[in-house]
Amino acid sequence: MPVTLARVASEYPPTEFGDSGQSSIPDERGRVEIAEGWLRALAEDVLSHESCRGCRINAAQALADLGVLEETLTRVGVEDPRSLDGLALPSKIAGAVELRRVGPDDWQVWRDVRLQALADAPDAFSSRLVHWESASEAQWRERLADVPFNVVAGVGGRLAGQASGTAVSEERRVELISMWVEPFARGAGVGIALIDAVIAWAQDQGAVAIILSVKRTNDRAMALYTRAGFVGTREPAEAGEVVMIKEIDVIPRLT
Repeated sequence: MPVTLARVASEYPPTEFGDSGQSSIPDERGRVEIAEGWLRALAEDVLSHESCRGCRINAAQALADLGVLEETLTRVGVEDPRSLDGLALPSKIAGAVELRRVGPDDWQVWRDVRLQALADAPDAFSSRLVHWESASEAQWRERLADVPFNVVAGVGGRLAGQASGTAVSEERRVELISMWVEPFARGAGVGIALIDAVIAWAQDQGAVAIILSVKRTNDRAMALYTRAGFVGTREPAEAGEVVMIKEIDVIPRLT
């Protein structure tokens, strides 16, 4: 039976002993964090030692689901994440990430991914599925025209995510918005690739920083942004959100 975070969390005993030696009961969030730590340690141990090929693939899959596959493979010395013991990993983590900048004429591609994002993570965005699922072609075209940089990602021939960058502000900042990665592709480097694409475009526009807003309860997204170099700020944000920022190098313009 494959090891999954849900399985470990459900089997984790309800008590633990603190420094005082007294038993305490962790809340649900604490149990998940502990289970995630156990799962990461177990999967890393499997990848670090001689194990059955199926076990190694299951371990890699678990790390991909947690969004930490790439960093773990680097730490344990597995140079090629596409092959373990001669076996190809599942397609969700096997292919190179392909990026494509899109505009108004690509409204159908953008729409298809965006509707999946709004359905998958309704609490992550200010937009709502009910407002966009019946949107007209003109509305989708307008959205892609109003935001200057829009990019979609693909893995193994399948659409795997999207992100956008707003126009440079007076403070020379670009805001990263509409960021989402398909569940099948999480842990495959898609999120970092999308972020890097927005950063590269922002640098070309003369921006000095990228900002974003994220729900404080969205642990996966916050972990991704932290790995990408973003830090939290005390700037004003919507209720339950935090503004994060990443300073970027300015590319001198040739004259």
